[in-house]
Amino acid sequence: MKSGRKKTLFSSTVLAVAAIVLVAGAHQTPASAQSQGRAIKGTWVLSMDTGVFGIPGGVFWGLVIFHQDGTVTIVDGGDLGSAPFDTTDTAQRGAWAQVGRQTFKATTLFLRKDESTGEAEGWHRGRFTLEFDGDGEHLIGFVDEETLACDPGPTPFRLLNCPDPLTSVFTPSPFPIPIKLTRLRAQ
Repeated sequence: MKSGRKKTLFSSTVLAVAAIVLVAGAHQTPASAQSQGRAIKGTWVLSMDTGVFGIPGGVFWGLVIFHQDGTVTIVDGGDLGSAPFDTTDTAQRGAWAQVGRQTFKATTLFLRKDESTGEAEGWHRGRFTLEFDGDGEHLIGFVDEETLACDPGPTPFRLLNCPDPLTSVFTPSPFPIPIKLTRLRAQ
């Protein structure tokens, strides 16, 4: 066989093997996708036992959306301002990152309004630590909710007197709140 044919045959073989490797690598199991850190993206149903708030027997629900770009959006029952809460929250928005093979951290910010006064209470920061629980369809972990009060301040509206949430010192959470997330799938 001539040298040119050997090179062509060798090149064709290398390309065929590379194509097989690429196709095989494109199919990922949930476990291999998790190890790459983006399997968390998507919509999750949040559930929290209300016993931590002194209300036994209930479940506090919400939706958590982990976006591919590393941002997170959370809406939950606190956004409604209904009983037993006397406050209303804005939706939580923030950022998430993978910090271990199956462990994630997220930080969110939101404002809370005191319904009895109609004034802004202050900033709240959620610090989440989550990890996959078994099958990749559940996350378990904790959230620490820290607070930063708005001052009565120089204007008649507390909302206009809220401190900068990026440079101010928050009051630490009194305890971590256990949470569970279940992946929402199209049915």
